[in-house]
Amino acid sequence: MKKTTILLVVIMIVLSACAAPSEKKCGDGVCDGPENGKNCPEDCTLSQGAGGESSDAQEGTESQDEAEADARDEGQTDDVFAEVYVEIAVTRDEGVGDCGVEPWGVDHIDGGDFTCPPPKYWFGYDLEATAMQQVNLIPQGEGWVFTPRTKGGGTYQQASAWSDGQRVCEPKSMQAKPFGFQVEGAAAGGEITMTFTSNPVEIATWECDSGTTYERETTLLRIDWGAALGGDYHDLSVFLSAADHVGDSKYRKTYSADMNPSPDERDHAQVSLTFTCMQQRDAATSVETACPW
Repeated sequence: MKKTTILLVVIMIVLSACAAPSEKKCGDGVCDGPENGKNCPEDCTLSQGAGGESSDAQEGTESQDEAEADARDEGQTDDVFAEVYVEIAVTRDEGVGDCGVEPWGVDHIDGGDFTCPPPKYWFGYDLEATAMQQVNLIPQGEGWVFTPRTKGGGTYQQASAWSDGQRVCEPKSMQAKPFGFQVEGAAAGGEITMTFTSNPVEIATWECDSGTTYERETTLLRIDWGAALGGDYHDLSVFLSAADHVGDSKYRKTYSADMNPSPDERDHAQVSLTFTCMQQRDAATSVETACPW
């Protein structure tokens, strides 16, 4: 009997030793041994390692993925861009003057007539337009460069011309179609530089006492726009400093000038520029956000 008892004890010890490793298997309800959230999600969550303890260091990639998913659920993305919006308003006082200086010219056909004998009559006009383009903000070095996000464009809200009714030929109507608008620029140290390319054109219909009519094509908005920004009508460049940063997401600056093409200060222009940083929340919604610099 003693031998039989000893044999049974030995058998029980062997069976017990063989059963222990079998408990450390996926599906046994215990997260132990080599099990983790990847190779045994039944026993381990993604935030647990062996023994059920937290393993953030080991599962850092999963935690980051979950945070990014939560951000997407809240509508937050890294899709930050800017909207550049320009308002231009130009008025000319009608009246008598000389033949004018470049680029205006009393007769704007083919760039203007600067050789006519004075005095000459200057017709009045009122022009208003807006232009807009969205640009991507691309990190480069220690700053950002702008690339087109949308096709820019502009429209006239007002285009009219008039005379005093005492001229042989006078403007009777003026029309202006939508025009192109392109933004190039960069930002660094909280300052922004931009150059605009645009081609607004007006077409005025003139009528003479003889009954004849003709059309005159002008670029008066474009000339006064450039002259108001910096004095050079060829140049549509702007500079925005930290002083123009009116909020975390927005820059705003207004330019105005009285110009003397005739040579009186006959043209009056005002240009308002707004630069707004935006973030795309979803396919249909964008909101203002702090500029990334």
